[in-house]
Amino acid sequence: MAMRLSQIIFRLWPVHIFASVCLAYSNGEKVTMGPPDAVQAVKSIPETFLHSSARKFYLECVRTTFQLDGSDSGTMELFIVQEDPMNLPPTIIKKFFKVNETNKSELLISRDKGGSVDSTLTVLYSDMTSCMITVNSIDPTPCALQVNAACFQTPSDACIKKFKKLCKVKHIQKSYTYNSENCTRKENGN
Repeated sequence: MAMRLSQIIFRLWPVHIFASVCLAYSNGEKVTMGPPDAVQAVKSIPETFLHSSARKFYLECVRTTFQLDGSDSGTMELFIVQEDPMNLPPTIIKKFFKVNETNKSELLISRDKGGSVDSTLTVLYSDMTSCMITVNSIDPTPCALQVNAACFQTPSDACIKKFKKLCKVKHIQKSYTYNSENCTRKENGN
């Protein structure tokens, strides 16, 4: 009895998926299924700059530095320069984080180490080399694209496509973009 084409495709589908993953891996691409592991993302990209957001923040720049203390916890420091005509000094905020055991793409944020959770940071996407797309539980509307310093001027196409899709931004020009150089200048006192 002859097999129908749909039966053949159904039987070969797992082989096709496996072959695609192997090919991508051999080409040096990072292959992930589902949301990324937030700890792996911050371990791979320990310093990010806010590149774009789906909603306007009155900021010149934000630099986030992650430092792991163990396998699932650490500190994050935000260096924030506001759009301010009075030229106020930058704000530095230090927070503690640990991974949410039930949702590995989410970091539980607290003011004190071991303290009660006051917010979460969810990593929606990361290429594990240059960018991550995040949402904060305090206000989930402003989905944000964060990139490392080397890729700030030209984020990868994959990062831009994921930002537009996950943050519901039709054109990158319609999002709000920021300037990483202001963080560096202000930190050095210029």
